[in-house]
Amino acid sequence: MSYATAALATYANVLGTLDHLVTKAEGHAKGEALLQARLAEDMFPLHTQIRFTVDQVVTALKRLGNLELTSDDSDITTFAEAHACIAAARDLVANTDPATWPASGETVEFTLPNGMAFA
Repeated sequence: MSYATAALATYANVLGTLDHLVTKAEGHAKGEALLQARLAEDMFPLHTQIRFTVDQVVTALKRLGNLELTSDDSDITTFAEAHACIAAARDLVANTDPATWPASGETVEFTLPNGMAFA
């Protein structure tokens, strides 16, 4: 199994778990207000954590697959929006060809928005 195939399987698993957790959250007594909740005072609200998790996958696909994808920075306000966001990312993972990724011995460079660079 190539690193690309393993990474795509991992991303699919992460998104599947996230979708399952969102489904469980839907049954909570707080309802959609739970999307604004924080587990701890210094944590981001649930809707932001969902968006960050999806964005990590989309960013990896964009950089490794040389895809023209944009991140969705809009707030998730309903569980339906959360499921739709996750489903869109799952579709991207399912339709990504691991053969388009750099070879395992090839150097991949990343520059983050804050200027940090990795190679």
